Amino acid sequence: MEADGTPRPEELPDPPRAGPAPEQEARRIEAVRRYDIPDTPPDGAFDRIAALAARLFDTPVATVTIIDADRVWFKAAYGLEGVTQTGRDPGLCTSAILTDEPLVIPDTLHDAAARANALVTGPMRVRFYAAAPITTHDGHRLGTVDVLDTRSRRIAPEQTAALTDLAALVMDQLELRLSALRMLRVERELVDVEHAARERAERDRAEIASYAALLSHPTADSRFCTLAPDPAHGFTITMTGGGHPSVFHLQPVRRDGPARAARVDLTGGMLIGVLPDVSIASRSSHGARFDETGLAAHLTHHAAANTALGAAAIIDDLTSLLATFPVGPADDVALLSLGAAPTTPGRTPAAASGTTRASTPLEEEGT
Repeated sequence: MEADGTPRPEELPDPPRAGPAPEQEARRIEAVRRYDIPDTPPDGAFDRIAALAARLFDTPVATVTIIDADRVWFKAAYGLEGVTQTGRDPGLCTSAILTDEPLVIPDTLHDAAARANALVTGPMRVRFYAAAPITTHDGHRLGTVDVLDTRSRRIAPEQTAALTDLAALVMDQLELRLSALRMLRVERELVDVEHAARERAERDRAEIASYAALLSHPTADSRFCTLAPDPAHGFTITMTGGGHPSVFHLQPVRRDGPARAARVDLTGGMLIGVLPDVSIASRSSHGARFDETGLAAHLTHHAAANTALGAAAIIDDLTSLLATFPVGPADDVALLSLGAAPTTPGRTPAAASGTTRASTPLEEEGT
């Protein structure tokens, strides 16, 4: 001990360890990021806590700090006008987050770690320091509530407990702020989802309206389809269903098998999915139910009875079939038949033809 009461260097206590283990510090920094505090604007709640701490301990300076990876961020700084951050020098705030208990340094000049801190050696000349860690529910120490004085002093145990309570109040405010941020994010996500759904509905409405302009056109019942393939390179037909019955591929009698009408399933479905399952059928002249099975049988008979499956001949045959129904079609009927000559070795299809016919339902009596 020196004559003035100052302990000799060899009598000073060992300084606290430089920092936590790298894995523990990485998890602590993740918690700091979770609460999204550094570089945020001033908050009245934290300013009031810092001012209350200064009054309780009768100190000129009190702060609420968040310890980031490479700096100490002052969320509130009573008595430090214009100061927002400082480096992570050991001895004060950085040492205070190494333990769950409050850190009290009556005289920084007698503490081996604190006496080298910039706040002690710099213009502030801090001699007294006390801090309580701000600890999350899962044990991560985000920062401190601390009080500083330019003269050495001691505090009573009940004052230390009050400092711990102030740190707990800061943690409560951080949790409330985090909950509000999460609610805000959820609300924004819901708004984005609603906006996207509204845009999608508008696009769907516009698309449906464009089709309804098409169907109401004065020439809608007299339009025809023209197929113009390039015989030099062949052609491919892509069809998509929109609630229409299936397409049938007719094949005449061949050496390897009889004539047949093969059903070809199309992609797509009923208009905007209103009717996921629908049975499309009518009644023949004998009163029997005429559905896709009956149509397939009729087309197979046509393929077996005709050596050349011309598009026009198929349309004529189906039109004649419709004429045998007792009351005619109950809805509008559209027939489309496409035919192409088979490919011979070394040659492309010689020709292709297409024909359509449309009819409207018979008017009911009295209309």
